[in-house]
Amino acid sequence: MNRTYPWRRATSWRTRAAAFLALLLAATLVVLPNDVAPAAPAPDASSAQARVDAARRESDQVASEYFAELDRYQVLGSEITAIEARITDIRAEAAQLREVVKLRAVEAYKNGSGSVELFLDGRDIADVARGAKLLAAANARDDEAVDDLQVVTEDLDRRRNELAKARRARDKALDDLKGAQRKVDANLQAALADQSEVSARLAAQSAAEAAEAATTDSARSTQSATAASSTTSGGGSRVAPTPSPAPPSAPPPPSSGEHPNRNDPFISCIRQRESGGNYGVVNPAGPWRGAYQFLQSTWNTTAQHAGRPELVGVLANLASAYDQDDMAWSLYQWQGKGPWGGSC
Repeated sequence: MNRTYPWRRATSWRTRAAAFLALLLAATLVVLPNDVAPAAPAPDASSAQARVDAARRESDQVASEYFAELDRYQVLGSEITAIEARITDIRAEAAQLREVVKLRAVEAYKNGSGSVELFLDGRDIADVARGAKLLAAANARDDEAVDDLQVVTEDLDRRRNELAKARRARDKALDDLKGAQRKVDANLQAALADQSEVSARLAAQSAAEAAEAATTDSARSTQSATAASSTTSGGGSRVAPTPSPAPPSAPPPPSSGEHPNRNDPFISCIRQRESGGNYGVVNPAGPWRGAYQFLQSTWNTTAQHAGRPELVGVLANLASAYDQDDMAWSLYQWQGKGPWGGSC
């Protein structure tokens, strides 16, 4: 009788499945290395520095565009301020002329016939007409001056409106540049972080290699000393182990004390004009902060340009006097007097 055993069928099936999986795995191991892209090499110090340099150049370019736009904005603001002052003076002058016209009219009427009250109140039509004639004769030149002032005022008003419109456009341009500056600053911060990571990795690698070398040298020294002692009768010399290299010294702390350019004439003038020398002052209108009344965006940009990224994000009024002087001096050397209005 031909019998069929279920466990034999199961065993045969499992065997075939295992063999198939083994073949599939072998094929995968053969094909996989050709399909998987090799891992990108870790960045080295030179590539990290190149990225930082490129990010710094980009940041400086956007910052220069920002300061140029800020300078144009300030020029428009100065011109608008001058026009408004001129309009105020012209209106005061016109009001004064009107008073002169009125006084002359009264004086002219007094030298004629009738009463001042009739001229002013207008109860007698003939007197009012005569007063108007006298007023025109006595004050024609002043009336013309008032008209001229009115024309000038209207022209100045038109110019002021044009400048105000241009300044609003500059406002948007400044906002756009601030947004661009934030992006390039973020790129620079990322590049600096990568550079720091690369430096730390390379330092750890160097330390590990130095430790391995020291261990190898120590082992060799021990072996040499053992060999030497085995060939002597107890009085042979021994080779001292090579000492481990000393770890690198820590970087010096940030500079403190008085900045060497603190008493520069322009820096001193700006400090006194902007804050009276108060390093902790805050003007909430900007807000402008510190002795030199930095906007936070200007402070951050200057810190990046000066190679002091540790100051990015620090509020100027909370920074040390040395650091505030340093940022003011760096900005002055970079952009001149423009960031403070061009003069002191």
